[in-house]
Amino acid sequence: MGWFSTSFKRRIEIAVTLEYVGGTPPAATVTKDVQVTIPSNFSAFWDNIQSNGFDAQVTLHDGITLAAFKRSSFNYANRDLTIQIQNYTYDNKENSTGILYLYFDNATAADASSSFSAGSTIPGKVFIGTPTGRIIAAEQTGSNLSNAPGATITKAVDEKVYVFFEYASLLNKMLAPYNNRIELETPKQIKIFSLDSSGTDNPARFDNNETVFTAGYVGIMVQDGSNNFTFQIGGFLTTSLLQEIRLACFLETKNKLPPS
Repeated sequence: MGWFSTSFKRRIEIAVTLEYVGGTPPAATVTKDVQVTIPSNFSAFWDNIQSNGFDAQVTLHDGITLAAFKRSSFNYANRDLTIQIQNYTYDNKENSTGILYLYFDNATAADASSSFSAGSTIPGKVFIGTPTGRIIAAEQTGSNLSNAPGATITKAVDEKVYVFFEYASLLNKMLAPYNNRIELETPKQIKIFSLDSSGTDNPARFDNNETVFTAGYVGIMVQDGSNNFTFQIGGFLTTSLLQEIRLACFLETKNKLPPS
């Protein structure tokens, strides 16, 4: 993936909860406006932006192409910033999440925002945590539908927890540098699934609104399940080179027992 400009010292992923639009047949792609609010407790952001917010800028999934965006609300002193992105186009798939990038920390950045009136928006989410606990390495995920995942995660029946899948090592380095930068294939969007032993996909076992991207990982919020129940949880990651990379693990749910 590319870096928008060396003048920007930092960036963070924006996970976009994609709205599936049905039809007969459904459209292959959908275009929506996006709205994301930057967390007030994201101190690495608020301590390193201009007081006018000019260096908070958004790119598309390639990390290079500047999106049409605006600050729909901004108050530096109160740590209040909501950004809207115009005409974000994505593949029309159920239970899917897209990715944008928020760049910041550039003391000389000029205002690059646009002027537009947003229509109905779909939500973006900035995740300011790091992957911890339930982490699945790329080589453990299984490469296709016939391969069983190499890892099993356990959670209590009533827990709602993130499982993080590493994907960065699966992306290709591009053949030649672009603008003197070595580029990588980039994630574009992910479609989440949850398969039981019969192959039934049940979206009740995850919360697609909470899917996040962070530092080369995708986090899936897992929920539900009955005692001693095992299912696969994962997703198909679409990339800028149109790969469909399967990430998955087994997840066991058990009742919590009191200490003996």
